[in-house]
Amino acid sequence: CQPGYVCKERSTSRTFTDQLCPGGYVCGPGTTPSMQYDEPCPAGFYCAPGTFPYSLRFAVCPRGYFCPNVTEDYPQRLGDKYKCARGTTSLPGSKRIE
Repeated sequence: CQPGYVCKERSTSRTFTDQLCPGGYVCGPGTTPSMQYDEPCPAGFYCAPGTFPYSLRFAVCPRGYFCPNVTEDYPQRLGDKYKCARGTTSLPGSKRIE
C-alpha cells in the first residue's frame, strides 16, 4: 500500500478500493484501516487527506494561523477556526495561540 493511502489488510498495491489517509492523520506505507488513526498530525503542521510522512515537510502551518495536533486541512480552507485573532500574527509552524 502506497504512503498516504489506507488499504485492505494484506494488500500489495493501490486498487480502486484504497482510500486516502483521513485528514488530520499521517499514513505511511502499508497503512490498514486498523492503523489509519495511529499517527495524528503533529502540532505546527496541517495534514490534508492523503498526507504521508515525507509530505509533512511541505505542510508547515502558514503565517497568521496556528495548527494544533490533528489539523485536518490547509488552515485557510477551514475558515476562522485556526486563524490568529485580529491584530495578531504568528510565525510559520505555530502550534497554539500564545
